Order: sequence, then C-alpha cells, then structure tokens
Amino acid sequence: MIVTPTLLALPTRDLETLATALRSSRLGPNAGAADLQSFFGHAWAAQIAGDLQGLATLGFSGAQMACTIELIAQARTAEANTAGLIDLV
Repeated sequence: MIVTPTLLALPTRDLETLATALRSSRLGPNAGAADLQSFFGHAWAAQIAGDLQGLATLGFSGAQMACTIELIAQARTAEANTAGLIDLV
C-alpha cells in the first residue's frame, strides 16, 4: 500500500500544507517527528513522519510525495463537490 492510513486520516487542509512543505523543500522526504511538530503538532508528527519514511523507503522523492498527497487532497475535494449531485430515482 503506497498511501498510509495517517495520510488518509489527515484533514484536507493539512494534506495541502504537507504537500506545499514537501514541494518547497521546507520538509524533506526523511523529515522526522521534530521537523513535523511545527506544522502539525505533537499528536500527528510521529505518525506522519512514519508515513513519509515508508514512502521514502519505496523510493519516493519529496516532489513525488507532494504530488501523491496533492492528488489525495484533490480527489477528496472533487468527491465533496460531487456528493449529492446524482439523484437515483
């Protein structure tokens, strides 16, 4: 599994923040919990760090992680925008 449960559990705004930080190199693919605490607080930092480490182990660069995380956020937004548009009769 490429995307980990913690990334899927993050609010969309936090996914966007993480993707932006990775894309701008404010965070690297091997960011540790201490690096992530200023962005996400103590509760999420260790879990996100573990997820990023898992992706890094698979060979993902920071830019590739950012792209993947952006796609998750975009899919979530698209789903929210289309919810309720189809009315089965």
